[in-house]
Amino acid sequence: MKKNTLLLLLISLLISGNLFSQKKLEFGFYAGTSITSILGAKDYAKKLTNYESYYWTDVAYQMGYNKIVDFPVKKSNRNFLINGGGFVSYNITPGFGLKLGIEYAPKGVWYTGEGYIISNLNMQSDVVKYSECWALGYIDFPLTVQLSTRSTANPDNVFFYVNLGVSPAVKAFANKSIEEWEVERSILQSGMTSDNTVQTFISSKETMTDINDFDLGLVGSMGVGSKHFFFDVKYNKGMKNIFTNSSDGDYKNNLFAMCLGVKF
Repeated sequence: MKKNTLLLLLISLLISGNLFSQKKLEFGFYAGTSITSILGAKDYAKKLTNYESYYWTDVAYQMGYNKIVDFPVKKSNRNFLINGGGFVSYNITPGFGLKLGIEYAPKGVWYTGEGYIISNLNMQSDVVKYSECWALGYIDFPLTVQLSTRSTANPDNVFFYVNLGVSPAVKAFANKSIEEWEVERSILQSGMTSDNTVQTFISSKETMTDINDFDLGLVGSMGVGSKHFFFDVKYNKGMKNIFTNSSDGDYKNNLFAMCLGVKF
C-alpha cells in the first residue's frame, strides 16, 4: 500500500514538473482598481426624484422655508475601488489556453441630488442635499479562453493577449448608506461656490436584503504579458438582475478594471 502511494506521488510530481517546465500550467496573483456602476439604474434615479420632491416638501414646510419644486437626482459611478485575486491557467498551445480565477470584486452605484429651499439677495442659498450609495461586494470566479501572440520559439518574450468568457459570482455583502443634510451655499467672487453644513437630517447604513446571492457576467480583457508580469484592462457586463424581486426593476452590475499581476 505504501509502495503504491509513493509511486502515485512520484508520478504526480513528474507530471506537474513536466507541465511547469513546458509552461503548460501557470498561476499568479493580481490587484488593481475598478470603476463600477449599475446598468438600468437610471430608472431608479427617476423614481427617487419623484419621491424626494414630496419628502423635501414636508421638510421645507416644517423648517418654514419655501416649497421645493424640483429635486433632481443623478446616478454616478463608484470610482477607484480595490479589487484583486488569483488564477491558474492551462496553455494548450503557447497562443491558446484556458484560465480560471477567483477575485474579490466590489461593485455598486452612487445617487446624489440637491434642491434649493430658499435664496436671498446676498448671493446665498439654503440647499438640501441627498446621497445614497449601494456598496455591493462579490467573489467572482471568471472562466475564460485566452488568445495570445506568444510564440512557440520564444514563449518568454513580451506578448499581447485577449481573454473572453463568463464570470459567475457569489455575493459577499450588500450595504446601502444614506445621508440627507442642509448646507448654506455662497457664490464666491471667482464664480465658484462654497458649502457650509447647517444641519444633518439622516445618516444611516443598512443591509440590502433584496439583493440576489448569485450573479453572472460576461467578461473580456486585453493586456500585455511577459515571463513573470502582466497588465490588463477588463470589462465585466452583468447578465443577471441583482434584485431577488423582478418588480424592483431590472438592474445589472457593470465593472471596468485595470490590474497589474505576477505569474509563475
